[in-house]
Amino acid sequence: MVDGALYAFARNTGNAQLLYSRDRGLTWTWAWKWTTAFGSPSFLQFGPHYQGAPDEFVYVYSQSGPSAYFSDDGVLLARAPRNRIADPTAWHYFAGMDGASPRWSPRIEDRRNVWHFPAHAQRVDAVFHPGLRRYLLLIGYDHSGGWGIYDAPTPWGPWTTAFHTPDWGLGDTHGYRLPTAWISGNDAWLVFSGSNRTRPNYDAFCVRRLRLLTPNR
Repeated sequence: MVDGALYAFARNTGNAQLLYSRDRGLTWTWAWKWTTAFGSPSFLQFGPHYQGAPDEFVYVYSQSGPSAYFSDDGVLLARAPRNRIADPTAWHYFAGMDGASPRWSPRIEDRRNVWHFPAHAQRVDAVFHPGLRRYLLLIGYDHSGGWGIYDAPTPWGPWTTAFHTPDWGLGDTHGYRLPTAWISGNDAWLVFSGSNRTRPNYDAFCVRRLRLLTPNR
């Protein structure tokens, strides 16, 4: 939610399409759609009404391919002014670094991966941790329980590995997210889903407690 409006992306529409609601979810309006890449986008979350954001932009991450069901080689990053989210011409794309500064292009053809791991980028989530003052990027590698948490001082990196596993022992899982309302200090609650192939009724809203350990704790 930004300035009283709710925004969401619908995937599996041939890339992903933006929706917005100005009456707190009672009705929704279909907006523009990406026609390439950005198959499973996710907003960088800052909490209610985007409080605590470092600038006037809204950021969106996505695996670099058009589908949420295939593993791509990287994660893309796009941004738009918070008062122009529904305007497709307002969006700019991360196009690499110019020294210590990110480059932004209005041309999606100029996009570059903000995070790269061949065949290990599927569904993503991103959240700013106010206590640590770090950006956390959660990336599911596939649908079989491989995923990781990566952290950075800015939305565009540089990323370091906070957690990585090819299989965390809970069967076929995917869609890992950290709701901002469920972060308290170094404790948080992870939301994810799974597959009925490994456990009955596992394709559901699953929750597990998570603790972030820092070097001085």
